[in-house]
Amino acid sequence: MEKEIKNTPWREKIYIEYMGCPQRALDARRLENYFIENGAMISKTPKNADHILFISCAFRNTDENFAVKRIGELKKYKARLVLGGCLKAINKERLNEIFYGPTVETSALDQVDQLFPHFQKKIEEISDANRLYPRDKLQLLKLYASSIKKLDFNFLKPISEFIKKKNPKRYWHVRAAWGCTKEHCTYCSVWKAVGELKSKPLDECVKEFREGLKQGYINILITADNLGAYGTDINLALPDLLEKLTEIKGDYSIQLENVHPFFIIKHLERLLPSFRSNKIRAVLCPIQSGSDRILALMNRRYKTEQIKRSLVKIKEASPGIELYTQIILGFPSETQAEFEETLACVQEIDFDFAHICGYHRRPNQDNKNLINQEIPCDTIKQRINETIKFFKKNKIGFFVYPE
Repeated sequence: MEKEIKNTPWREKIYIEYMGCPQRALDARRLENYFIENGAMISKTPKNADHILFISCAFRNTDENFAVKRIGELKKYKARLVLGGCLKAINKERLNEIFYGPTVETSALDQVDQLFPHFQKKIEEISDANRLYPRDKLQLLKLYASSIKKLDFNFLKPISEFIKKKNPKRYWHVRAAWGCTKEHCTYCSVWKAVGELKSKPLDECVKEFREGLKQGYINILITADNLGAYGTDINLALPDLLEKLTEIKGDYSIQLENVHPFFIIKHLERLLPSFRSNKIRAVLCPIQSGSDRILALMNRRYKTEQIKRSLVKIKEASPGIELYTQIILGFPSETQAEFEETLACVQEIDFDFAHICGYHRRPNQDNKNLINQEIPCDTIKQRINETIKFFKKNKIGFFVYPE
């Protein structure tokens, strides 16, 4: 049963907490603006709030476990708890064991209007956010405690430098799209939560970009759940967006997040002029594996040599560009030799930074036929440790997602 709200609508106090990716942080900020525009107050603590909005994450087992635990903690407060984020779509069965309250799903933010029917403004009237909602530092530390322990003293400086560069206060975010394509990766469960690809109109992206420059931001981060696929649903493509942005005059730099290698390869020749502008400072391109056989099992739709050649051309077009990536270790049936191919690929491309993920089975994956070929947890941990040593030796920045 939902808790009775005693305050009048214009005095309602909302506490917002989120976990997960930058896209969910933008959702949290937009929802904050929604509440403020409707006369509510944003509370700094759940203790005195009338409503608690918790935006969850279930990207990995660790994230899901943390979210479940945090829901239990937040349920103890007097406020009405509203659950947002991806947990419900990814693992509804587990959520139903602990929570029966109202939810706002990632792919349907308009559900929030049903929970606040007395509000005058609807969520569709609230512009998309351009700044990330701040994380609860204590909860962040709890979640990533095991990852921090993997960093020795000599490696803390490059990590701190990376974090400093990624400080959300320095960035103006332009979310170019929501959701993903139907050709999603077999290991992914997030696709069900974020929904189908929905690209933002090109003129809106340009307008938001210019607004960031007007407000004095010089670091502009272009993001999406699948940025590489931008425009495929509206008869456009990523090069169309980058051409429009890089032709804008001014002293600024662009960072691209979540650019699938498939789309870099597909649009390479059209992308190169934008990279030659030297306005694109960094690209996060998750290669996931350096083995063609594993890439095929993942449904990544490209071969290792293709992305190697493409990223080399990009570095030639834009010397000094920073390349970030993500790799998954221990994908079902991965051999030691294929694991070593991944390390070699990261080194050959000369990535500046890599996010390391050990494979874990998740709900809604399309690789259920590989369950009997899953790699033992001890082997995955061993490969993570080998990767850490390899990256330290070769001075490649890294972050290990919690196991």
